[in-house]
Amino acid sequence: LVDARGRAVALRGVNAVFKTAPFVPSPGAFDPLSSLGPDDAALLTQWGFNLVRLGVLWQAHEPQRGAYNTSYLDAVVDVVDALWTHSGGRIRVIVDAHQDLLSPKFC
Repeated sequence: LVDARGRAVALRGVNAVFKTAPFVPSPGAFDPLSSLGPDDAALLTQWGFNLVRLGVLWQAHEPQRGAYNTSYLDAVVDVVDALWTHSGGRIRVIVDAHQDLLSPKFC
């Protein structure tokens, strides 16, 4: 993995997987258990992190067979955009189709 100048990129990251509703982190004020907003992006950048693995769960996207929750995916996009913006373009996000993607039975 290299940057635009051809330099190797060392990734240092954290996990953000929320397995209960609303299935996305809070964009609000810093909370060590539930937030991932501007304050968090600033702290992560300050601490040298440049990657977030963001879990995406199918049960949040399709809560009932054939009924899709597009607002959930909008919220995921908002988290990704906020991390990039509030870190000055330093935090990348891996959108992770989490291993228990298809059912909470596999948690």
